[in-house]
Parts: sequence; structure tokens; C-alpha cells
Amino acid sequence: MPVPLIQTKLTIPPAPASGILRPRLFADLERGLQLGHRLLLVSAPPGYGKTTLLSAWTQATEAHLGWLALDESDNDPAQFWRYFAAALASQVPNLLEPIQTLLDNDPLHQWPVDVLLAVLVNALAQNTSPLVLVLDDYHVIHNERIHAALTQLLARQPAHFHLALTSRSEPPLDLPRLRVRGQLTEIQMDALGFSEPESADFLNQSMRLELAANEIAQLYQRTEGWAAGLQLAALGLQALDREKAAAFIHAFRGSHRHIADYLADEVLQRQTPEIQTFLLQTSLLEKLSAPLCAAVTGAANAQATLESLERANLFLLPLNDERLWYRYHSLWAEMLQTRLKREQPATIPQLHRRAADWFAANGFLDEAIGHALAAGEPETAASLLETTAKGLVMRGGSATLQTWLEKLPDEVIQTRPALLIAQTWALVTDGRLDEAAAILDDLSRRAGLKAAQQGEIAAIQSIIAIVHQDIPAIHRHAEAALRLISLEDSPLRCGVLLSQGTAAALSGALAQSATLLEQAVHESQRGRQPIIHLMALSTLAQTCEALGNFDRADRLHRQVIALESDPALGGLPLIGVGYVGLGGILHERLHFDEAEAALQQGLAIGQRWGSPEIQIGAYFSLARLRYTQGRLDEALAILEKLESEFIPAMPIHERGHIQAIKARFWLAQGQITKAAAWARSLPPETEPAAFDDENQLLTLARVFLAQRQPLPAQKILAGLESTARAAQRTSLIEIFLLKALTLALSHRERGNSLSPSGEGQGMREPLAEALSLAEPQNQRRVFLDEPELYPLLQNWHSQHPENRFAAGLLADFERRASALQKSPALLSDREMDVLRLLAAGLSNQEIADRLVVALSTVKSHVKNILMKLDADNRTAAVAKARQLKLVQ
Repeated sequence: MPVPLIQTKLTIPPAPASGILRPRLFADLERGLQLGHRLLLVSAPPGYGKTTLLSAWTQATEAHLGWLALDESDNDPAQFWRYFAAALASQVPNLLEPIQTLLDNDPLHQWPVDVLLAVLVNALAQNTSPLVLVLDDYHVIHNERIHAALTQLLARQPAHFHLALTSRSEPPLDLPRLRVRGQLTEIQMDALGFSEPESADFLNQSMRLELAANEIAQLYQRTEGWAAGLQLAALGLQALDREKAAAFIHAFRGSHRHIADYLADEVLQRQTPEIQTFLLQTSLLEKLSAPLCAAVTGAANAQATLESLERANLFLLPLNDERLWYRYHSLWAEMLQTRLKREQPATIPQLHRRAADWFAANGFLDEAIGHALAAGEPETAASLLETTAKGLVMRGGSATLQTWLEKLPDEVIQTRPALLIAQTWALVTDGRLDEAAAILDDLSRRAGLKAAQQGEIAAIQSIIAIVHQDIPAIHRHAEAALRLISLEDSPLRCGVLLSQGTAAALSGALAQSATLLEQAVHESQRGRQPIIHLMALSTLAQTCEALGNFDRADRLHRQVIALESDPALGGLPLIGVGYVGLGGILHERLHFDEAEAALQQGLAIGQRWGSPEIQIGAYFSLARLRYTQGRLDEALAILEKLESEFIPAMPIHERGHIQAIKARFWLAQGQITKAAAWARSLPPETEPAAFDDENQLLTLARVFLAQRQPLPAQKILAGLESTARAAQRTSLIEIFLLKALTLALSHRERGNSLSPSGEGQGMREPLAEALSLAEPQNQRRVFLDEPELYPLLQNWHSQHPENRFAAGLLADFERRASALQKSPALLSDREMDVLRLLAAGLSNQEIADRLVVALSTVKSHVKNILMKLDADNRTAAVAKARQLKLVQ
């Protein structure tokens, strides 16, 4: 369960009563909105009124606003984005839930930033009103992942959305590019400094002083318009008569720091001893409330003191309208802390200890740990950290945990297995797998660990094994984890089951994979883990497909697609995987138009997300679809696009897979020499083929058949049949069909006539085996992709005329042959492809991207379509096509 959000971080701070309006700066900010600037940056050293400017501007602008006050804890990306979404929740109500779901259901927070940004940008795009999110104190952020993600957001955000940042320094957000493109409004120190007239208004009107023009000029020159300096000077002058005021103004000179130190001393000296003590002792607190201040200082009237400090303009800033929480201006707090260290160093540990006790008692564990460490009590901090460490990592706080652990003595950490386990989660999250593995190896040898701790150790070891693709280790550790982890620890069990099922699928143990993934589906549903549930559904669908259970795979892919309407899951890329998978099933059943539509939809989602995995899958499937349709040149063009654009993103086995498919396409074109050259490039087989090699070996068998060499083909197919039959893989159908072709070639080589049975040694004819396996799931594509089967199928059907499935396949062969013949069709196949995409509302460029052709080619096709349909424009052409039933 995520930690509740601190609402004061999301509240626009009230503008101080003593503030003055800055119309010239308000105009700069408004101009930035009108010009569509993506970033409004207010940067200057402390004390220049950055926060005050933006909080006052929020009262004047008509734009919708969100506010986020940042602190050091926001350097954890998950916490940063959770607060980012929460700050916009009132203006973009459909944003917080999907972001929260994404973060809560990825415990290691390994999501690609593109995933999160797509959810964010898609939600923002649904609202077109001007919207500004203020990130206050961005200089506290030093996490490179956050900087990189925010840079990408600035490049992608909708035109009506604007980020506004306050920072003490220039943030690393690719500002040169924003400047060059005219997308940046900057307000810096020279603009933030008060002008002399503004200084006069502030001193004489806001602070109620009666200074002469020459005195104002002196203060302005000495402070250079620095707001904090002017405010400190005003506080020092309030109780002085005219003569003393003149001496006071003349006395200070030099740098801002010297002026500040001088004025701070002057201001403090004018406070009562009780107020001075209160200010010094509470300066260690990042945020203040009356009960907290009372616990730390022992003051009985803390609420009244806070309210009087606010009225006196002593740099106390309210964090909400109810005045329940406050903070000191950072510059003021720094000066108070410096004085506290100088005057009362012995009290500092005691003050931190009191703060730690109060925060712990009131459920603020993060703050309690920080103060315990500052108090020099590592055992107390470690005890508190133990209770929150795992939850901290799971909600994205790995960086915070690592920071705290670095402050604890190693001997304190080593005696607490829970802390060490949490540390390994943080290390895995950060990709430091070797360090995590070393800690786990040591922990696993310790005696006295609880079963739940042993299970968690095994779970982390299984995750590390997945990264290293050590399949035996994955299964060994995952089985141990599931045996030891409590049934109530649903997220951890779901993650282990999912990773174990995925590993089994990758190794070819499909039946085992399906069992594990079914458990993951059930566990994720029971434990309300929607993202893991979606991932398990998608992976199970692919496993069912590999097992030949196409009916179930179809249902599962459609379940995934149905989640597109879910507000939390609909924007995730796995929806694209569902479309690609469904397109493959429809292709298997020769529903070409429906398969094309599903694959194009999946491809569009992959392109929108910038997901190479989805695009690779979609292009692979489109190439196979073109092959089945007999459009070999187009099929090869798609594979060439894959090679040119996606090779770096492909695993090694997929690179081999694409070459094998190309070789198969060459064979279909009669380019046996090119296919044979590919075959010679394969390493010699020295042991039984791995699961990933199956497609390459099937293509190699086809090369031998094309070269009229049945014996080596038979040897390959015999080995593949054994492993595919044992694993119940659907590839067994393809193996039997190639065996049938091999037997037919052997008969011809021996001069025998074509045998319809070919039975021997008690085994059924391979073609009959393939038909019996394919019919229950209506798998037709695998037959149509082997044109040489047609005469064998005709011969077999003549002996078994009652077999309707075989009769249907013969009709499929004949329909494709007819479609491939030159016919007086109104539109060519390619023009029909373009027409269907026109009807779907795609632009010419989008059609070119989908069909992998040049834009000029698409324009030529569109011109021909308009001419042939006697239409003046695209809309009229689509209407005419629907009348002719060319498209639906």
C-alpha cells in the first residue's frame, strides 16, 4: 500500500501579506503561455522571491494550475511521479489512477520511462485548456532518471500544457534546445531583483516604514534589489527612531551573505529570549506544526507563537490555508541553524531525538528516521528503518534507502537481515546485480532466518537469474520462493510466478509455462495486481498459441484488448501485444482482412509508444501475412525494414530468426542459391537443437528439400519431431507437413509413384497426422504456406473424400491461386490496401509508414484510386468503395 500523499506539498502557498505585485514579471509569464512556451523557468539564488512570485501569479492568471513543493525525498523516481500526477489530479482527473496503478504494480520500478510518459501525455492530451504545473525548488532534484524523463516530457507534452520551475541553479533539462526553438521563458536574478520603485513600495507600503528617498536608494544599492535583504533590513528598522535608522542603513555593506548575517543578528536581537530560543530550536525542522514544535521546544503556546511569527513577517511561510503547517524560508533556516551550532551545539542531538520521537509516534517514519540519524542514534534509526525499508523500495524509494543505509554503521546493518534484504531489492532496482547477489549469497548461508525471509531471498535470486538468462537457476530459486513465501504476499508471489512462467516459455517447456502463468493470472486477480494480471494474460495467450490451443489464445488476446477501455490499463503498451497476437491467430485461420486490421492497430500502438518489441512482433507477423497471400516482394521489403531499423533492439535469437524467414521467402521465389548460402552460414549442429533454433532448422530442412536432398532433411525433422512432441508444441504440424514433402521427394527420387498413404512401422502417414492436429483449432495457414502440398493434399483427399477439413484446405489453395492470377479487378491488391487505410482515416504519411513504402508511392496509389472510382476526393472515394462493398 502506498504511503499517503502529504497534501501540503500539493497546496499552492498563500502569497505573503507583505508581498507586492510584480506586474512586469506576471506579464512575462503570461506571454510565455500565449507563445506556447513549454517551460517557464524562474531561477535565482536564495532570497529572491521565486516561490513568492509564482504563488502570487497563480492568483492572477486564468490558466489552470497544479503545484508541487519538492524536497530531497522526491529524488526517488516513483515518488516524484506519484506526486507529479497528484499535483495535476484536480485538473486531469483520469491521470492519477493509471500512474498509481503503474507504480504500484511494478515493485522494482523497472518500467521504461516511455511507458510512464505515454500514460501521462495521453491523459494530458484529453484536456485542451491552458494548464501549468509548478515544480517548486527543483534544485533539490539530482536524480538523472528524473532529469532525463522530464527532458523527454518537455519534448512531447501537449501544446496547452506548461511546466513552471523554480530553482537556485539552471536545471539540466536541455535548455539550449528549448531556447533555440523558442519554447522557454526565463526569469533570472536580474529580473527578479526589486527595482528601486518596487523597493520603495515594499519598504514604505508593505513593511509600513517611512523612509526618505535617499535612504531607499541606499538600501536598494546595498541589496541590489535582493528581496530577502530588503525584508531583513525592514525588520531591523521597524523599532528604530530616525537617527538610529540612518545609522543602521549606513552600517551594513558588502556581499549578500555579509548583509544577511548582519541583519539576521540585528533581527534576532530584537526578539524576546523566548522567541529567540523557539526560532533556534525549531530551525532544524523542515516543516513545522504546533504539536511538533511543542514536543521539540517544550513551549506550551506553540500555535500562538507560530501565528505571531507569521504576522511579524519573520520568514515563516504557511504551507496551507488552515495554518496548520509552516516552513521557514530556506535562507532564514540556514542562518538560524548556523547560530544554533555556534551557541547551543550540545542541544542539537536532543532536539533531533525529540523530533524523531514525535514523528515516529505520529506515523511519519521517513522523517523520524532522518532525525534519529541526525541525533547520532543509529540503532534507533535502524529499528525504524526496518519497519519501512521494504515498503520504501516497493514505492520507489531505493535511492532514499541507500542514502540512509550509507549513514548507518555496517555492523548495525549486518545484524538485521530485513535491512539487508531491502538493500538487495534497492540494488536490483538500480541494476547493481553483482552487489545484490553477493549480499544474498551471504544471507542464504545464515542460520536462523525466518521462512518468509528465505523465500524473499530466493525470489530476488530468481529475478537476478532471469536477467542472466540462467533458466535452471530461475526455476530452482522460484520454486523455493513459492514454497516459502506466504500466500498473503500476493505481489511477490505474482511476480515470481510470472517470471517463472516466462522462463519456462523461453526454454520451450510450454505446458509447464501455461500452468505457471495460469497460477499468475489467478494470484494477480486474487491479489488485485492489475498490471501483473495483464502481463500474465498476455504471456499465457502467447504460450497457448505455441501449444496449438488457438481458441484459448484468441480469447485471451481479446481479453487483453478489452482492457483498452480501462482507465488505468488502457494506455499501456501490452494492449498492442494483444492486437499483434490476435492478428496472428486470425492469420492462422486465413481471415486476412481482420488479421491485417489487428496487426496494423498493434503496430500503431507500438509506434505511438516507441516500443521496438511491439513493432518487431507486428512487422514479423505482417511479413508472414504477405507471404501467405503470395505477395513475396512486399514480405521481403518488410523484413528489410526490420533489419535496417530494429536490429540493435533485437535479441540474438531473433536476428537469426529473421534470416531464417528471409531464406524461406527466397525459396518461395526460387532463389535457391541465396537460401543455400544462408544454410552454409549456420554453425554445424553438434548437439540437440535448442528451442530458439527450431525455426532455423525447419528452414534448413526446406533448403535440403529444394536441393533434392531428402536424407539430411529427414534427420533434422526426426530430431525436431521428438522435442516438439514431448513439449506438445504446435510446430509439430509443420514438422509433419515437411515430413510428408520429404517422403514424397524420396518416392520421386526412387522413381515410385506418389503414395497416398506412406505408412510404415505402425506410424500414420505424416499428412494425416498434420490434418488431425490442425483441424480441432482450425489451423489453416501452416498448410497454405507450403504450395508443394497441394498435389499431396489432392491425392490424400481422393482417398478420404469425407474429410471436410482437407476439402476446405483445397478450396483455400484454389482461392489464393485465383487471387494471384492477373484479373480485371477494379483495384489492384496494393490499391485495396491503401483504400482500406483511407477508410480508416489515415493520412498519406501514416499509410506509407504502415505499408513500408515511400510517400510518393502512396500518393500515386491514391491518385489511381480516385480515377478508377471516379471520385473527386478521398471522402468520396471511400463512400463509393462502400457502395461497391470494396470496404466495410
